[in-house]
Amino acid sequence: MLYKTKRENGLVFNAYTIGIPHVKRLVANSLLTVLYVSCLRFSQRPTLVVAAEEFQPNVLVKKVPSEADWASRQVPGEAGGTNFTMVGPMATLLHILAHSLNFSFAYKRPPDGAWGILRQDGTWTGMVGMVIYRKADIGLGPFSLNKARAELLDFTEPIITDYLRILARKGSPEVDHWGFLLPLTPVVWMAFLCSLVILLVAVYLLGFFVLPEDPHKIVRLDATFLVYLRVFLQQDPNTESLKWWSRLALGSWMLLTLVLTRSYAGQLMSTLAVRFIPQPFHTLKALLDQPTTTMIWEANTAFVEHYKASKSGDLVRVLEADRKGLIRFIKTVDVTFAMDQLVRAGKHAVILENLTTRDLMAIDFSHKGKSQYFWIDVHTNSQFIHYLR
Repeated sequence: MLYKTKRENGLVFNAYTIGIPHVKRLVANSLLTVLYVSCLRFSQRPTLVVAAEEFQPNVLVKKVPSEADWASRQVPGEAGGTNFTMVGPMATLLHILAHSLNFSFAYKRPPDGAWGILRQDGTWTGMVGMVIYRKADIGLGPFSLNKARAELLDFTEPIITDYLRILARKGSPEVDHWGFLLPLTPVVWMAFLCSLVILLVAVYLLGFFVLPEDPHKIVRLDATFLVYLRVFLQQDPNTESLKWWSRLALGSWMLLTLVLTRSYAGQLMSTLAVRFIPQPFHTLKALLDQPTTTMIWEANTAFVEHYKASKSGDLVRVLEADRKGLIRFIKTVDVTFAMDQLVRAGKHAVILENLTTRDLMAIDFSHKGKSQYFWIDVHTNSQFIHYLR
């Protein structure tokens, strides 16, 4: 991510923003793209300032005991702090670029520990602001790409597509005393009763039209219902006095009852053998409806900027919760603390990227031998929130 000037006949790149003030501007269009790329191999090795912050699993902060590593020093002249370096996939990519393009670099972390958003007064925060205000030459992402950032910064080609997940603590295992109703849904029960009514009416009408001259032989609905009920309860029905059409309908009912009862018995055994672990919510809307659960968001990210600009859907309710002070914001480096101290207690749910939630759950499982969390995709009405970080 580089700072760029306004567009003039294509994309205008200012070489000063990447640490080479004596190189003239290069106008990138379809004819000069190859020339521009070839010019990015520096003849003299500059030292670039790289804005970076921890973001699991892409970038991790690692403290170093000395200044032996050329990529581990803070920028000369910056105030205090221990020496550190960055590790992870994005740091590896940066090292490859530095070797290929012939530059060295020094990391600089943002003062607010955030990625950066546009404030109401028009100023930028975080790593985005560092690059815009030329306190850093490059921002080590991956960054989300949105309109406000794209107007001021140049981005690489997309390297990852990520989306939000809600991560929360699982409920305690429990036995549901109404579990005998779980194997069959209300729709199945309704279809079963409708089939019974249709068969009874069919048998009655057949008896009425086939034997209209003998009113004593007309099928009685109450007696037929008792026969069908005995079949459902797996009791022996009396079929000696039934006509052929009644036996045909009863055979269909037996087949339907057999399939239903076997399916019910198998699922009921599985349901009662495994204790039920409740999940408090399954959607963002359900989370918003939980007054006892506090949402945790990373501060000053493109996701926060997105819901603050939303005009409809569930994200408007997130904005309302933010205005009421019902959302707790954390820095990216505090995600692990939030998981261990807040989410694990069961009163908080954190909204993070898919890769980060998977990494945190894997680490938690490795340390404790079991996972106490569950995650669900964030749906905002009918759409996912898709973003680059």
